[in-house]
Amino acid sequence: MYKKRFNNNDQVKFSKLSGDLNPIHLDQSYAANTLFQKIVVHGLNIVIWSLEKVISSNIKNIIRIKINFLKIVYLNEEIFLNVIKKNKNEIQIIIKSKIEKKVIIETFISNKKIFFKKNIHNLNYNKKIILKRKILKKINGFLYLQKNIKLIKRNFPKINNTIAVEKIIRLISLSRLVGIQLNSNPGILASIDLSFQNCNLKNKILFKVKKFIKKFSFCELDIEGNGIKAKIEAFIIPELNNFSFKKIKQKIPKELFLRKNVLIIGGSNGLGEIAVKILCALDANVTFTYNNNYINAKRTILDIKKNHLKCKCVKFNVTKIKKKDTKFLKSKEFENIYYFPTPKIMPTKKFNNDLYKKYLNYYVLSFKKILKNIKNCSKKKIKIFFPSTIYISEKNKKFQEYVNAKKKAENICNSINKRNNLQYHILYERLPRILTRQSSSFYDLNYSDGFKIILNIIKKLNNIK
Repeated sequence: MYKKRFNNNDQVKFSKLSGDLNPIHLDQSYAANTLFQKIVVHGLNIVIWSLEKVISSNIKNIIRIKINFLKIVYLNEEIFLNVIKKNKNEIQIIIKSKIEKKVIIETFISNKKIFFKKNIHNLNYNKKIILKRKILKKINGFLYLQKNIKLIKRNFPKINNTIAVEKIIRLISLSRLVGIQLNSNPGILASIDLSFQNCNLKNKILFKVKKFIKKFSFCELDIEGNGIKAKIEAFIIPELNNFSFKKIKQKIPKELFLRKNVLIIGGSNGLGEIAVKILCALDANVTFTYNNNYINAKRTILDIKKNHLKCKCVKFNVTKIKKKDTKFLKSKEFENIYYFPTPKIMPTKKFNNDLYKKYLNYYVLSFKKILKNIKNCSKKKIKIFFPSTIYISEKNKKFQEYVNAKKKAENICNSINKRNNLQYHILYERLPRILTRQSSSFYDLNYSDGFKIILNIIKKLNNIK
């Protein structure tokens, strides 16, 4: 069994090799503002690494390759490679993490001769070429090949047969097509079914968008020419609405304000980010925390600063509270605390105990530690908001671990609120699905208005009508 963690250097090398400069593979500040939140490994980089490890000497004889990209592989995520030889001419390669399958590759071997001609549409890999983009559902054009044989042999030294290199060149060109050539929004591959065969178009490769479903950000392409015929399925990465401070400020009535010391834990992203901007617009003295997303935290501060207001941000990992964190929590008399930290929420088919423990760590154990640290650190009663989920009421079975952890957190909130002698009161609400980076999807779902919901929570917590 082979294993690997793709690092940033791998990403840069493959981008040069393929011409795929899709920012989801290279730019953390871009990735942080998508549904993925982190840099994603090029799918075809994983595929070619797998082929080199398993059948490098036989790539020249691959007549067909089918690839299903089941799950995203993130930068520095450990993956494992399993090989299943179905028969003499068919090999299946499964790439998986410790918990789930990521990619399935099926290769079909034949001695049939394929003739590759010199392609008339090539990219000069020493120059950055920007192609004109069109409306996606009307698009068709030529597949550009980036024929850097030296770079292929340097990156994948076992792939040294001339025919094998020609096949790899055509395969990696699909990464660039979907990544940056199709649309103004970058795309990501879902599946490939590619056959190497002799075609009528001998020195050019045509592509055409066969189907585009805007509701699902999904497109299907046909490709044919110069030795290949393929069907591709891909998703276009959706743009998220930017909750700019200026837009939020314009929505808030001028007579509404909240001049209090406020702490937002987990304020660099999602609902926390919306809360930071609303509270700053209400003239509150805002401090918010971030863990990994410093880039977005800095962007939020600059967005607010442009409007002649200030807020502070502090690095704070709720799952690993240190002495300096305890000191920070007690250093200021916060009158409001909003608790938004969360891991990635994932659906499961069977109950996953490890995932449940992860959620418990965020929503129960870490929350209790923070409550313990702020005990008796303010003369006034601290008002705290904890976000629960409507999935509890809906009895959503796809997110059992998440639902159970949030239920447990609700029970703790109820228990605390019954004791009148404590220095804080907790408001929790079962929030509907709100469009954030955490909840965003390729699918066009019905989302609730995050601005209205968070503003109403702030009003309710502070008894503002």
